[in-house]
Amino acid sequence: MRYFFLSLLVYTTIALAIEAAFTSIGFQVLAACRRQKIDWNLPSKTSIWGLPVYGLSTVVGFWIINEFTPGFFDLAWPIRGSIYVIVIYAWELSWGLFIENLTGQCPWEYFRSSLRIFRYINPFYVPLWFIFGFLIERIQLQLIPHLALLFFG
Repeated sequence: MRYFFLSLLVYTTIALAIEAAFTSIGFQVLAACRRQKIDWNLPSKTSIWGLPVYGLSTVVGFWIINEFTPGFFDLAWPIRGSIYVIVIYAWELSWGLFIENLTGQCPWEYFRSSLRIFRYINPFYVPLWFIFGFLIERIQLQLIPHLALLFFG
């Protein structure tokens, strides 16, 4: 938790940018599949709830790894990737339930997906979450220390 706010800012910014790009491309793929006009302005959709969901998930997740499982990064990559997917889905389900209880709806309910689990988890995204776990691992191990050195000396 040494660079809590720096990590929170970095992870939130990256995750919201990825979500904006992903939803934008996804909307256009759906439009093309439905033989509708593609909107080259590439509108996207995100939610302000992404700030605590994305930022805190990563900061808290890596804090837990560093505090309680010091050998985690020595595990084989398939094991680490699987753990990332499980933890991401648990976090997504927890926040989905919390947001829905607080506001009456959740920004990422998967009502249209036949694969959905509890409305908040979609197994279709397992490969993406697996890859995303390693992206944030790389950021945690390489980018955050460099940024901390740059900003804090």
